[in-house]
Amino acid sequence: MRRGLLLVLLAALAAGCGSSSGPSGETTTAASAPPESTKVVVYIVRDGKLAAERRLVPHTKAVARAALGALGFAVTSLAIDGGTATVELGSPPTDLERAQVVFTLTEFPSVEQVAIDGRTLTRTDEDLFAPPIVVVEPQPGDTVTSPVRVHGSADAFEATFQIDVVDHDGKVVAHRTVTATSGSGQRGSYDVSIPFEGAAAGEGKIVAYEDSAENGDRIHVVETPVVLS
Repeated sequence: MRRGLLLVLLAALAAGCGSSSGPSGETTTAASAPPESTKVVVYIVRDGKLAAERRLVPHTKAVARAALGALGFAVTSLAIDGGTATVELGSPPTDLERAQVVFTLTEFPSVEQVAIDGRTLTRTDEDLFAPPIVVVEPQPGDTVTSPVRVHGSADAFEATFQIDVVDHDGKVVAHRTVTATSGSGQRGSYDVSIPFEGAAAGEGKIVAYEDSAENGDRIHVVETPVVLS
Protein backbone atom coordinates (compact mmCIF):
# COMPACT_ATOMS: atom_id res chain seq x y z
CA MET A 1 0.00 0.00 0.00
CA ARG A 2 2.78 2.42 0.94
CA ARG A 3 4.73 1.51 -2.21
CA GLY A 4 1.67 2.27 -4.37
CA LEU A 5 1.11 5.65 -2.68
CA LEU A 6 4.77 6.58 -3.14
CA LEU A 7 4.62 5.80 -6.87
CA VAL A 8 1.51 7.99 -7.26
CA LEU A 9 3.23 10.92 -5.49
CA LEU A 10 6.37 10.60 -7.60
CA ALA A 11 4.31 10.56 -10.78
CA ALA A 12 2.45 13.71 -9.72
CA LEU A 13 5.69 15.54 -8.94
CA ALA A 14 7.19 14.54 -12.29
CA ALA A 15 4.12 15.81 -14.15
CA GLY A 16 4.35 19.17 -12.41
CA CYS A 17 8.03 19.81 -13.20
CA GLY A 18 8.78 22.08 -16.16
CA SER A 19 5.17 22.92 -16.97
CA SER A 20 2.56 25.44 -15.97
CA SER A 21 -1.08 26.18 -16.64
CA GLY A 22 -1.93 29.64 -17.94
CA PRO A 23 -5.14 31.61 -17.38
CA SER A 24 -6.83 29.74 -20.23
CA GLY A 25 -5.91 26.37 -18.73
CA GLU A 26 -3.47 25.64 -21.55
CA THR A 27 -0.36 23.89 -20.31
CA THR A 28 3.00 25.07 -21.65
CA THR A 29 6.49 23.94 -20.82
CA ALA A 30 9.08 26.37 -19.50
CA ALA A 31 11.11 25.90 -22.68
CA SER A 32 8.20 27.01 -24.89
CA ALA A 33 7.18 30.06 -22.81
CA PRO A 34 7.74 33.28 -24.80
CA PRO A 35 10.36 35.67 -23.43
CA GLU A 36 9.12 38.86 -21.79
CA SER A 37 8.97 41.87 -24.07
CA THR A 38 8.05 45.54 -23.86
CA LYS A 39 6.10 47.64 -26.37
CA VAL A 40 7.77 50.88 -27.43
CA VAL A 41 7.03 53.52 -30.01
CA VAL A 42 9.91 54.43 -32.30
CA TYR A 43 10.13 56.81 -35.22
CA ILE A 44 11.04 55.30 -38.56
CA VAL A 45 11.46 57.14 -41.86
CA ARG A 46 8.61 56.78 -44.35
CA ASP A 47 8.53 58.76 -47.59
CA GLY A 48 11.26 61.04 -46.25
CA LYS A 49 9.35 61.94 -43.07
CA LEU A 50 9.15 60.52 -39.57
CA ALA A 51 6.38 58.04 -38.79
CA ALA A 52 5.51 56.40 -35.48
CA GLU A 53 5.76 52.62 -35.34
CA ARG A 54 5.14 50.20 -32.50
CA ARG A 55 7.96 47.73 -31.81
CA LEU A 56 8.61 44.96 -29.31
CA VAL A 57 11.94 44.98 -27.47
CA PRO A 58 13.27 42.49 -24.91
CA HIS A 59 12.16 43.33 -21.38
CA THR A 60 14.76 45.58 -19.78
CA LYS A 61 15.08 48.48 -17.36
CA ALA A 62 16.95 50.42 -20.07
CA VAL A 63 13.87 50.76 -22.29
CA ALA A 64 14.96 54.03 -23.92
CA ARG A 65 18.28 52.51 -24.98
CA ALA A 66 16.43 49.44 -26.29
CA ALA A 67 14.11 51.69 -28.34
CA LEU A 68 17.08 53.31 -30.07
CA GLY A 69 18.62 49.88 -30.57
CA ALA A 70 15.42 48.79 -32.34
CA LEU A 71 16.13 51.53 -34.88
CA GLY A 72 19.64 50.22 -35.44
CA PHE A 73 21.49 52.91 -33.50
CA ALA A 74 24.60 51.96 -31.57
CA VAL A 75 24.27 53.79 -28.25
CA THR A 76 27.50 54.64 -26.44
CA SER A 77 25.81 56.29 -23.47
CA LEU A 78 22.33 57.41 -22.45
CA ALA A 79 21.25 59.15 -19.27
CA ILE A 80 17.93 60.78 -18.35
CA ASP A 81 17.85 63.48 -15.70
CA GLY A 82 15.42 66.34 -15.04
CA GLY A 83 13.52 65.82 -18.27
CA THR A 84 16.64 65.80 -20.44
CA ALA A 85 17.96 62.69 -22.16
CA THR A 86 21.67 62.97 -22.89
CA VAL A 87 22.69 60.51 -25.57
CA GLU A 88 25.90 59.70 -27.39
CA LEU A 89 25.83 57.46 -30.45
CA GLY A 90 28.60 55.32 -31.86
CA SER A 91 28.82 57.56 -34.93
CA PRO A 92 27.62 61.10 -35.73
CA PRO A 93 23.96 61.03 -36.83
CA THR A 94 22.60 62.60 -39.99
CA ASP A 95 20.02 65.35 -39.57
CA LEU A 96 17.20 62.89 -40.17
CA GLU A 97 18.70 60.31 -37.78
CA ARG A 98 19.00 62.99 -35.10
CA ALA A 99 15.30 63.77 -35.55
CA GLN A 100 14.52 60.06 -35.16
CA VAL A 101 16.41 60.00 -31.86
CA VAL A 102 14.70 63.16 -30.56
CA PHE A 103 11.18 62.02 -31.43
CA THR A 104 11.74 58.48 -30.15
CA LEU A 105 13.19 59.54 -26.80
CA THR A 106 10.59 62.27 -26.21
CA GLU A 107 7.90 59.60 -26.62
CA PHE A 108 8.80 58.64 -23.03
CA PRO A 109 6.94 60.75 -20.41
CA SER A 110 10.16 61.38 -18.50
CA VAL A 111 11.87 63.06 -21.48
CA GLU A 112 11.08 66.60 -22.62
CA GLN A 113 14.25 67.33 -24.59
CA VAL A 114 17.33 65.54 -25.90
CA ALA A 115 20.96 66.58 -25.66
CA ILE A 116 22.72 65.13 -28.69
CA ASP A 117 25.56 66.11 -30.96
CA GLY A 118 26.35 69.22 -28.91
CA ARG A 119 22.77 70.54 -29.00
CA THR A 120 19.71 70.30 -26.74
CA LEU A 121 16.59 69.79 -28.85
CA THR A 122 12.83 69.41 -28.55
CA ARG A 123 10.43 68.03 -31.12
CA THR A 124 9.68 71.54 -32.30
CA ASP A 125 13.36 71.97 -33.19
CA GLU A 126 13.08 68.89 -35.44
CA ASP A 127 9.63 69.71 -36.82
CA LEU A 128 10.99 69.95 -40.35
CA PHE A 129 11.36 66.16 -40.44
CA ALA A 130 7.85 65.29 -39.22
CA PRO A 131 4.48 65.64 -40.95
CA PRO A 132 2.14 68.26 -39.44
CA ILE A 133 -0.05 65.51 -37.93
CA VAL A 134 1.45 62.33 -36.47
CA VAL A 135 -0.81 59.50 -35.31
CA VAL A 136 0.95 57.27 -32.77
CA GLU A 137 -2.02 55.03 -32.03
CA PRO A 138 -3.93 53.26 -33.33
CA GLN A 139 -1.35 51.63 -35.56
CA PRO A 140 -2.20 50.33 -39.05
CA GLY A 141 -4.04 47.02 -38.79
CA ASP A 142 -5.14 47.44 -35.17
CA THR A 143 -8.61 46.26 -34.20
CA VAL A 144 -10.47 49.09 -32.46
CA THR A 145 -13.69 49.32 -30.50
CA SER A 146 -15.78 52.28 -29.40
CA PRO A 147 -14.55 54.59 -28.04
CA VAL A 148 -11.32 54.49 -29.98
CA ARG A 149 -8.33 56.21 -28.41
CA VAL A 150 -6.32 58.33 -30.87
CA HIS A 151 -3.17 60.06 -29.75
CA GLY A 152 -0.02 61.56 -31.19
CA SER A 153 1.41 64.98 -31.93
CA ALA A 154 0.58 67.84 -34.26
CA ASP A 155 1.68 71.26 -35.40
CA ALA A 156 -1.53 72.69 -36.84
CA PHE A 157 -2.88 76.20 -37.30
CA GLU A 158 -4.19 77.36 -33.92
CA ALA A 159 -3.44 73.80 -32.72
CA THR A 160 -6.75 72.58 -34.19
CA PHE A 161 -7.46 69.75 -36.64
CA GLN A 162 -10.07 67.08 -37.37
CA ILE A 163 -10.37 63.30 -36.93
CA ASP A 164 -12.96 61.10 -38.65
CA VAL A 165 -13.73 57.42 -38.05
CA VAL A 166 -14.76 55.88 -41.38
CA ASP A 167 -16.12 52.36 -42.01
CA HIS A 168 -15.48 50.21 -45.09
CA ASP A 169 -18.58 51.61 -46.82
CA GLY A 170 -17.04 55.07 -46.64
CA LYS A 171 -19.51 56.21 -43.98
CA VAL A 172 -18.20 58.69 -41.41
CA VAL A 173 -19.37 57.13 -38.15
CA ALA A 174 -17.67 59.68 -35.87
CA HIS A 175 -16.13 63.12 -36.16
CA ARG A 176 -14.10 65.08 -33.64
CA THR A 177 -12.45 68.49 -33.67
CA VAL A 178 -9.17 68.06 -31.81
CA THR A 179 -7.01 70.68 -30.13
CA ALA A 180 -3.38 69.83 -29.45
CA THR A 181 -1.48 71.30 -26.50
CA SER A 182 0.18 73.78 -28.87
CA GLY A 183 0.34 74.66 -32.56
CA SER A 184 1.09 77.35 -35.14
CA GLY A 185 4.80 76.58 -35.20
CA GLN A 186 4.99 74.69 -31.90
CA ARG A 187 4.45 70.92 -31.92
CA GLY A 188 1.99 69.79 -29.27
CA SER A 189 0.46 66.50 -28.18
CA TYR A 190 -3.12 65.28 -28.29
CA ASP A 191 -4.97 62.33 -26.76
CA VAL A 192 -8.69 61.83 -27.40
CA SER A 193 -11.27 59.04 -27.08
CA ILE A 194 -13.81 59.04 -29.90
CA PRO A 195 -17.04 57.01 -29.56
CA PHE A 196 -18.57 55.69 -32.77
CA GLU A 197 -21.74 53.79 -33.60
CA GLY A 198 -23.51 52.38 -36.61
CA ALA A 199 -20.25 51.29 -38.23
CA ALA A 200 -20.13 48.31 -40.57
CA ALA A 201 -17.82 45.81 -38.88
CA GLY A 202 -14.61 45.14 -40.72
CA GLU A 203 -12.01 47.27 -42.43
CA GLY A 204 -12.16 50.98 -41.77
CA LYS A 205 -9.84 53.89 -41.16
CA ILE A 206 -8.99 56.76 -38.87
CA VAL A 207 -8.57 59.93 -40.92
CA ALA A 208 -6.82 62.93 -39.39
CA TYR A 209 -6.62 66.18 -41.35
CA GLU A 210 -6.49 69.94 -41.12
CA ASP A 211 -8.98 72.29 -42.76
CA SER A 212 -7.11 74.83 -44.87
CA ALA A 213 -7.50 78.35 -43.48
CA GLU A 214 -7.27 79.58 -47.07
CA ASN A 215 -10.04 77.64 -48.80
CA GLY A 216 -11.36 75.01 -46.38
CA ASP A 217 -9.88 72.08 -48.30
CA ARG A 218 -8.48 69.12 -46.42
CA ILE A 219 -4.72 69.29 -46.00
CA HIS A 220 -2.09 67.26 -44.15
CA VAL A 221 -4.30 64.16 -44.40
CA VAL A 222 -3.17 61.06 -42.47
CA GLU A 223 -5.10 57.83 -42.99
CA THR A 224 -4.62 54.88 -40.62
CA PRO A 225 -6.28 51.64 -41.77
CA VAL A 226 -7.89 49.75 -38.87
CA VAL A 227 -10.44 47.02 -38.24
CA LEU A 228 -13.66 48.29 -36.65
CA SER A 229 -15.12 45.87 -34.13
